[in-house]
Amino acid sequence: MYKEYVVTAANLETTDSIWDDLVKDGFTSENIPERSVEVADERPLNKKNTTYLLTKEEAESLKQDPRVIDVFDISEFAVTKSAFQEGNFNKNTTTTGEKQNWGLLRHILETNTFGTSVDDPGGTYNYVLDGTGVDIVIIDTGIQADHPEFQNASGASRVQQINWFTASGVGGTMPTGHYTDYDGHGTHVAATAAGKTFGWAKNAHIYSIKLQGLEGPSDPNSGISYSNAFDCILGWHLAKTNGRPTILNNSWGFIVYWQTAGTDSLSFDGVTTYPVTGGVYRGTAWSAALKDTSKGLIGQQISATTEYVFPYKITSADADIEGLIDAGIIVCTSAGNNGMKHDVLGGTDYNNYVTATGLSNYYYHRGSSPHSGSNPGLEVGSTGLNFVSSTEAKSTYSDTGPGVDIYAAGDRIISAMSSTNAYGSNSSYYIDSNYKQHLLSGTSMASPQVAGICALLKQVHPDWTPQQVKSWVVNNAKDVLYSTGEDNDYANSASILGGVQKLAYMPMSGQLVYRILEV
Repeated sequence: MYKEYVVTAANLETTDSIWDDLVKDGFTSENIPERSVEVADERPLNKKNTTYLLTKEEAESLKQDPRVIDVFDISEFAVTKSAFQEGNFNKNTTTTGEKQNWGLLRHILETNTFGTSVDDPGGTYNYVLDGTGVDIVIIDTGIQADHPEFQNASGASRVQQINWFTASGVGGTMPTGHYTDYDGHGTHVAATAAGKTFGWAKNAHIYSIKLQGLEGPSDPNSGISYSNAFDCILGWHLAKTNGRPTILNNSWGFIVYWQTAGTDSLSFDGVTTYPVTGGVYRGTAWSAALKDTSKGLIGQQISATTEYVFPYKITSADADIEGLIDAGIIVCTSAGNNGMKHDVLGGTDYNNYVTATGLSNYYYHRGSSPHSGSNPGLEVGSTGLNFVSSTEAKSTYSDTGPGVDIYAAGDRIISAMSSTNAYGSNSSYYIDSNYKQHLLSGTSMASPQVAGICALLKQVHPDWTPQQVKSWVVNNAKDVLYSTGEDNDYANSASILGGVQKLAYMPMSGQLVYRILEV
C-alpha cells in the first residue's frame, strides 16, 4: 500500500538527482524502487523536502541511499502542544481581574463556541508557536516599554529600544522619550500582537515607532513623521543580517473631516471640515449638501449632526507601503471604524466621489492610507459582538467591502495599557498591580491579531514572501461571517457590501500545525 513519505535530501545538489531516479521509470540503484514513483508534494520553495508515494519497504530501502537524510511517514507524524493558556476568554465589559484576549481562543477554533454570549465559554489556548525569531514593529502612539507583558519567559524585556535613524541610516534625530506611551493605544496594540499573556507572538522581538500626530494629550515629546517612519523601517530591515523576518502593524490611518450641510469650511480639532456640494455615484452626478446613506456615505459622526470622519487616501503613503512589502515586510493595517465600503480597482463603487468647497474630488470608497489594494498587504476588519440570527457578523462600525481582506476579533479586547493614558483606565494588570490593563474595541484591535498570526507563520516559514503569507492567511480563513449577498445595502451595518466572509483561523495543534509547517 502506498503512503505519503517525506524524503529529505542531504543537500540541494542531490535533490534533483534523487527526483530523477525516483520519478523516471527504470531501476537505477538497489535503493531506488523499480518503478516510476508519484510525487505527492513537490515543495518548490523547499526542495530538500519532497513528498512521494511509497510502500513501507520502499521507504526503508530509500533511507539507505547516501543522498538521503531521512524518509518518514506523514501519517505517523504530529506536533504536540508545548504550552497552553487558560483563562476567562470573555467579551464582557469588566476590565478588572483575570481576563484573556478572546481572539486567542476564537481564532484557533474552526467554529464559534462562544455563541452570541459575552460570558466566558471556557476553553484553553493551546499553542506550539510563539513568534520566536521574528521581529514585530508597531507604528502607533508609542509603547510603555517596561510593561511586564513585553517580557520573555526569563523576565527580560523583548522591546528593542533602538535609535531608528542610526539603525536605518536615515538622516534625522531620534525624539526624546520615544519609548513611552501617553495615550495607551500603542501599548494595547503591541500586547495584542506580541504580549506574553494577551498576545500571539509571545517570544517575538518588539519594535515601536511613536508616530507624529498620535502622541497622547499629555506627551511632552514628539513622534516620528510617517514618511521618516516608513524610511526608517525599510532601511533597518534591509540592514539586518540576522535573517529575522519583519511584521509591521498599522492600527492607524488617514482621515478627512466633512461637513454635510452649510456653505463654509469649519474647523474641528484644528482640522478643516469641508462642506459637501455634490458628487458622482455609480456614474450618475448628484448635487446636494447631504450625507446620503443610499450612496454609501456613512462615516463616523464626530460632533454636530453635520460633521463626519471619512477615510482618506494619500498616494505617497501607499507607495511607501508598497516599498516595504517589496522588501519582504509583512504589513497588516486596520480597515477603519467609519462603517465605509472599501472597493477595489475596477469595482462598481471604486470611482464614486464627493465634491466639496475648497477640496478636489474625494473618492470615498477607496479606503484610507496607509494601504494599497494592489499589494499583498493585509487590511483587517473587526468582528465580535454583532450577530445576525446567531451568525457572526462584522462589527457595526467596521469598514468593509472587497478591499478588506479578512476579519478578526476587535470588540472588547483586553490587553496591556500604559500607566498614563487617554482612556482614564485605572484597572490594574491582574498579574502585577503596578501596571494597567484595559478593554478597547475597533479595527485597531483586530489588525494586531492578524499581525500576531503572521508572526507565527513567519516563525516556521521565514522565507515566505508577503504574497505567500497573505495567501495562506486568506485561504485558510473560515467563510463564516454574515452576508446579505448585496453590495449596496449601506444602511445595514452588518452587511459586508460585497466583500469576503473570512474570519481569521490559525490551527494550533497536532496534525493541523504540521500542515502549516508543510504547506
